[in-house]
Amino acid sequence: MPACLHGLDARGLRFPVIIGGAAINRGFGRRILLLEEDRAYDPGVFYCKDAFEGLETVDQLVDPGRRGPLVARIREEALSFRDAEARRAAERAAAPAVTVPARSAVRRDAPIPAPPFWGGRVLRGIPIDDVVPHIDRNSLFKMSWQFRGVRDPDEWERLLRTELEPRLARSIAEARSEGFLDLQAAYGYWPALADGDTVLVYDPDDRERVVARLTFPRQPAQHRLCLADYLRPVDEAGGARDVIALQLATTGPRASEVSEELQRADRYDDMLRVHGFATQMAEATAEHVHGIIRAELGLGADQGRRYSPGYASCPDLEGNRVLLGLLPATEVGVTLTDAAQLVPEQSTVALVMHHPEARYFDIHRAGAAAAV
Repeated sequence: MPACLHGLDARGLRFPVIIGGAAINRGFGRRILLLEEDRAYDPGVFYCKDAFEGLETVDQLVDPGRRGPLVARIREEALSFRDAEARRAAERAAAPAVTVPARSAVRRDAPIPAPPFWGGRVLRGIPIDDVVPHIDRNSLFKMSWQFRGVRDPDEWERLLRTELEPRLARSIAEARSEGFLDLQAAYGYWPALADGDTVLVYDPDDRERVVARLTFPRQPAQHRLCLADYLRPVDEAGGARDVIALQLATTGPRASEVSEELQRADRYDDMLRVHGFATQMAEATAEHVHGIIRAELGLGADQGRRYSPGYASCPDLEGNRVLLGLLPATEVGVTLTDAAQLVPEQSTVALVMHHPEARYFDIHRAGAAAAV
């Protein structure tokens, strides 16, 4: 995104830029607005947490009386954010040196499960009924469909009964009758070890040959967690190989096509309903495959965490290229854009760590989040 802004600026193009998505936040938008020192990208960079904030931002940008104050406010916020970051950096530099461990205290000799096969496999035509039980209704209703902010329990129950559950039932029925969901997945198991902060993935047919490397960031203080810590260290493996599971799930391209058709027909409510439903079905398919992996590795329901590039503990989307290079992604029709985004949009890719101490965590925070 910063490169895009510099390119627009260099060419004298004066387009406001609206950004959003799971892998970025408002602070990122403030940071990239400043091209150099105090010079901002004049048309503005506007982070929007959802479609509704995006629409409100567009309303202000097309209103001559509101656009100027909005752009000025965003610029002031960016300058304040920059100054606050500079102060925090100075405080950290002035703070007494604290000795931190090179690695977390995560157990290094966790038992290694035996996978039922090595390499990747494809699951085609996954039945909708196998996936529907995995739908996260809270995420679907409150995030994808934007029914949030209802504090009255009775009102929420009324919405569930009269609006949300009927919407979900309608979406499931349409998916069955119209066939706009083609639930597919690819998953498998690879020998792997940790070399510092890097995961070494080995050829299942030649356990000495490294076929991929994934380097992950480490928490800068306290627990010092890094995803590589959840695999046996290469210098302590004694010739053994740990195992890493990879998975890819998709609803196929038709869901995005249907959403676009509904948008062109000005059926915005149906567009948001179908798009949100397909997005959550992709996640539910991923959860379904995750359950298969847990069962095949003999893991309990609370063991075996799933991590996707672009999120807190592995924020670099370039990891998508490595994972899709190992999995039979093209067999389920999934590719990547130049920016390492998955196509079709309603797709997810992840690695699964079997380690019993694996938890979700943010590299920018000292403590691991509670397991979910």
